[in-house]
Amino acid sequence: GAPLIRGNASASRLAAGSFRLDTASATASVANGATTFDATVRGPDLALSGTGRLAGASGAQTVTLDTLTGTAYQLPVRLSQPLSVALDAGQSRIAGATLSLGGGEVRIDGATSPDLDLTVTLTGVAASLANTFVPPLGAQGAISGRATIKGPPANPAIAWAADWSGASVAATRNAGLPGLALAAQGNATLSATSLSARLTGAGLALDISGSVPYSGAGLDVRATGTAPLSLIALETAREIRAAGTARVNLTLTGALNAIATSGTVDL
Repeated sequence: GAPLIRGNASASRLAAGSFRLDTASATASVANGATTFDATVRGPDLALSGTGRLAGASGAQTVTLDTLTGTAYQLPVRLSQPLSVALDAGQSRIAGATLSLGGGEVRIDGATSPDLDLTVTLTGVAASLANTFVPPLGAQGAISGRATIKGPPANPAIAWAADWSGASVAATRNAGLPGLALAAQGNATLSATSLSARLTGAGLALDISGSVPYSGAGLDVRATGTAPLSLIALETAREIRAAGTARVNLTLTGALNAIATSGTVDL
């Protein structure tokens, strides 16, 4: 069975790469043959508190997290239902981890060690979550989708697909566009993702493909399709009354916070 633990522990100034925790503390006690615990972590990007239990039978152990509340990357986080992590002979598996995050839900199921084999499902999560990592992006709208994460934790392979409703970023709002619809998919690493997408709405119909880094240079995206002339007129220095559509063939390079655009617009 699982060990029975009583006591408390605390730590400060914890770091793993760029991730930091200022403080972490936990208290454990024994009740009904199981260890119950509460824990709190605080850091530049996290302020979380939770309670749970550790129990075991037949050589396996199960950690159950009953509650989790706080903030992560400036967004409120709450565990929607208890989640369990099964630990058995060096392997661990998460079942039914459902978090209320950014106005929606994130569910995680699958193995976390020794290698990852996870399925992550997003339902109605605020796109503004991305602004925490890329502040100039100015993302708005809601995202639903699914991702599978497989392989070693240091180098996982991530396949994803997502639908972004009411999609907008600072650049599209500056151009006077309303919220758009984006259907996208790709294959990602910890540093970048491929992208295959279709953007529609407000007279736009664009097919988008390429590679997007999470930070720094390396952006290489091509967009082809049609756009209303009224939208293109917004980008000119003179007042122009225009109707109809134009054929667009654009390439975006550089970085997310310094995009260079080139290409053609044919009437």
